[in-house]
Amino acid sequence: MAPIASSRPQRSRWYSALAVAFLLAAATALPARAALDDPPPTSLTWDPQNFINIVQSLLQVGDTLQQVYEELGYTDFQELLSSLPRLLVNAVILEVQQSMDPGLGFLTGPCTQDREKLKGIYQDWVYAMNTYAYFDAIGDGDVNPELLEQQMDLPRNSALLISAVDNLSTIPYWIAADHANKRILCVFRGSVTKTDWLLDFVAQTRVIAPGVGAHDGMTRVADNILSEVADTILAFVSTNPGYALHFGGHSLGAGVCALASYLVKEGRLSGAKLSSLAGS
Repeated sequence: MAPIASSRPQRSRWYSALAVAFLLAAATALPARAALDDPPPTSLTWDPQNFINIVQSLLQVGDTLQQVYEELGYTDFQELLSSLPRLLVNAVILEVQQSMDPGLGFLTGPCTQDREKLKGIYQDWVYAMNTYAYFDAIGDGDVNPELLEQQMDLPRNSALLISAVDNLSTIPYWIAADHANKRILCVFRGSVTKTDWLLDFVAQTRVIAPGVGAHDGMTRVADNILSEVADTILAFVSTNPGYALHFGGHSLGAGVCALASYLVKEGRLSGAKLSSLAGS
């Protein structure tokens, strides 16, 4: 008879996946409410295709949850939860250390003392945070270039491309010309919706180069977005030579940002279309 402990990771993996499945299935059954003061729904709606898509993704998530735990050094989800207090204490210690040493800003994000020293990083942080606010403001409506330029403090007609599409293949992002610094800004939004969080868990390793593995879900999104934006960026560069391509983002967007940068620099996947800008 196999030891009881050997079955714990398998059970934990599927218990976690089933719990997420239940919550997401319940969420998909509720119609969206435009505002908090909207009247409560009189009936539930059911979208079979949406549910099928979620279940298919969860099957993939269920197969990778144990890999995620192992890579983080935990046996199962319960062990991860029990370690959260220690992780929070460590986070507080980092914040205190940063407050005493501005040079540690790269650990926890820029603070007041190091804004000038890390001015470029702080500006990237502002773009990333304002990206949440922008996409929250437009909601399901049409993209609003003027609002984007206002929130990012960019001149009129700076916006080149905006996408609010949010699914398991792409996330919201925007591209704009930063004429003052001769940069093409490409900023990705972080995790907000249940789809984003599901995408975070598609975390099995994908080999993108010999000896190089990356988060599969984020790699797929970076590859898809680079394919979408390549023509727009190349068209801009053809009439505005000397501009640098600059990626940014927070949370899920930061992972996509890092992988997009790598794909362009190394000329991998759709990044090959923009490899001419790799030195910028």
